[in-house]
Amino acid sequence: MKFSSVMTVFRQCVPCGLMPLSALGLLTCLAITGCNKPEEGGAIQGVSQNAELVNSAPAATTNKKTKTTIAPADANVAVDDNKPVSYDIQNWDVAIPEASKLDNLDLATLNTAELKALQKVLGTVKVTDESSLDYASNAAIRYRFMQGEEPYLDLIDSKSYLEFGWYYANPSDSESEKKMSIEHAKKVYTVAKALMGEAGTALVANMLTGQIIKNKKVGGQQVELAKCEFYSCMLIIQKPR
Repeated sequence: MKFSSVMTVFRQCVPCGLMPLSALGLLTCLAITGCNKPEEGGAIQGVSQNAELVNSAPAATTNKKTKTTIAPADANVAVDDNKPVSYDIQNWDVAIPEASKLDNLDLATLNTAELKALQKVLGTVKVTDESSLDYASNAAIRYRFMQGEEPYLDLIDSKSYLEFGWYYANPSDSESEKKMSIEHAKKVYTVAKALMGEAGTALVANMLTGQIIKNKKVGGQQVELAKCEFYSCMLIIQKPR
């Protein structure tokens, strides 16, 4: 106990008329008078409880589906039954009419018509960000094919790279979120096949099983990075210089 605390207790217990005591005498007086200590754990216990309440409150997080910051959520919200996400890749070879326009795509001279054809395979552009950055922090344009709280699907185009990014679902996501994530992967799979042939489809299949590919020539394209982890998939292709 601090000396200042002892003095406080002393003033409460000892009559005002007594002469001042030394520290040792003061402690002796307290022992003799049997003055009660403050209740065990009184104020400190209250502080501890408040600290526990603060620490237990959910913190603001980043919405990995949309890559935006979200407010704390209710910890008691129920989730689905944690079924693993299943990628039925062997049945993904379904013809997409727009994909045929990508067969002779030259990334070094990607023009507006070719970019539009590429976008159509991925869907309809909902948001265009002309102030975005690519993998190497160069100026780029990002095309987002989802909106609001929907799991994202992005195409990022710059002078150096062509990048595909999408939400990588996990077992605790809802069935609709898992389905949307699978559809995103299927679309990128189709683009990879058009750009890199069977080597491209094998690349996406490997990504979805957790393999990480870096700085590797795949089907005639230079793949800077290809991986799926931490709720995010990214396929980054370096454009010919």
